[in-house]
Amino acid sequence: MVIYSNNGKYASFLSDKYTRDDNTGYYLSSKLFNGKRKRLHIAVWEYFNGDIPMGYQIHHKDFNKNNNEISNLELKTVHDHLSLHAKLHTKEHVMEFHKKGIEAAKKWHASSDGSQWHKKRYDQMKDKLHQKIKRICPVCGNGFETTRTHENAFCSNNCRSAYRRRSGVDNEKRTCIICGNEFTTNKYSKAKTCSPKCYTKSRLQTMQNKKYKKAQ
Repeated sequence: MVIYSNNGKYASFLSDKYTRDDNTGYYLSSKLFNGKRKRLHIAVWEYFNGDIPMGYQIHHKDFNKNNNEISNLELKTVHDHLSLHAKLHTKEHVMEFHKKGIEAAKKWHASSDGSQWHKKRYDQMKDKLHQKIKRICPVCGNGFETTRTHENAFCSNNCRSAYRRRSGVDNEKRTCIICGNEFTTNKYSKAKTCSPKCYTKSRLQTMQNKKYKKAQ
């Protein structure tokens, strides 16, 4: 079992001491083995499994160099090990590059140069953006004009609402408060009953309740 210091800088395994190298992140032994400072994860692997075969390396399964328990170590060929880390490095590099690009773009668009570019671009495109387009309303069949910046498929809000009601895009299931049957209605509707018959019963119940309250 590996024991770490409170600050994580030092570790010990068996009778050997290790110090984390700030450049590589690996824990290196305090004493030399064949003229080299052995890495902690290699020492742990070799203690449980023997010497590492030629052409193989020891990999941290969770990519965490601070987790040197034997359960987190596995044997991989040099090719597979390098390929795995190369993919991770590429992914992290792309994400970091993308993040920096977004931040740089925000700053530039908010800058004086960015504002001037947007103004110039708008001046070049404003005639096309505000160009009138003729359309036929799919609900009422009337012709109307719209623009590219505010392109509408309907001639009015009434027709847009009518289309949504017909398509059922805003429908939902409810349970009738009178008969208990399930019915479909628009989610913006205040309907609580499934039919005119149940609605009439609901109204009568409401009136009776009001009379009863007054009588009290």
